[in-house]
Amino acid sequence: MLLKIHSIEVQQIRTLKETLTQHRSHELTTFVEEFSHFVKSVLFNHFLVEEEALFPVLYNKVKSLTIENLVSHHKRIINVFNEYLKYVDDFNRSFQLLKNLIDYLDIHAKKEEELFSSITLSDEELKKIENRVKLIPL
Repeated sequence: MLLKIHSIEVQQIRTLKETLTQHRSHELTTFVEEFSHFVKSVLFNHFLVEEEALFPVLYNKVKSLTIENLVSHHKRIINVFNEYLKYVDDFNRSFQLLKNLIDYLDIHAKKEEELFSSITLSDEELKKIENRVKLIPL
């Protein structure tokens, strides 16, 4: 489930980056609305699941600093998104914040890909994560 959400997250990031890079303004408004919905309804829940279910299990398998950095990324992304929402009517400022948000998400997604590709979880660990996910009110 986490890897599926992660793949969706990465695709959304790449699509928005492409839209911003090519300055396709006719697509930007619609995409920003869709992306905002994605961030609020999927990405924030994804962060919650990682922090409450996945990271506690991974904490013993990887350096604690790695987990702390990922949680720090989550906080930075949430803060930039909230800042973006404050300035959504100021095109220049919101556009810059949106670009920053996409850059942070891109960096974060790459760090997660590195981490996930370097770890093998046992059936017991996967079950523990699954049980923790069930306890999270999403």
